Amino acid sequence: MSGSRRTRLPNRAQPEHGTAPEVGGANPPAGAARPVDAGRPADEPAPGDGDAAYRQLYAFVDDLRKVIAERERALAAASDAQRAKAEFLAEATVALTEPITTISGFADVALRGATDPEQRDALVRVLRAARELEHRVQLLLTLARLDR
Repeated sequence: MSGSRRTRLPNRAQPEHGTAPEVGGANPPAGAARPVDAGRPADEPAPGDGDAAYRQLYAFVDDLRKVIAERERALAAASDAQRAKAEFLAEATVALTEPITTISGFADVALRGATDPEQRDALVRVLRAARELEHRVQLLLTLARLDR
């Protein structure tokens, strides 16, 4: 094995210290301004200089920006829906409890002065139905609060 020969590799031209080697295209001269791409800050390298890695990176960043914007729109829509739901519940509570309270009050007053057994029986049924409705409205409100 003493007869093995070593092959010398050709000496490649090394880039000067502090400069980047060219990859896939020419780099602009030091200090030269790169063209500004629409929507990108001027200090970001432009993807159009022939470097495939830049193009892939910027495609990924653009996709990421689109996903983030879509997420923000969805969050805003969900927030609007939650606000509309809260407003609806507030209005529905007033719209339902006010007439129920009125019916209960009138039925209670009429029951105090009623002497006829049939009339008393009918007023008791009205009071029970009004209280049941009031109870159901309270259950709905409780469920809505738990949903928040």
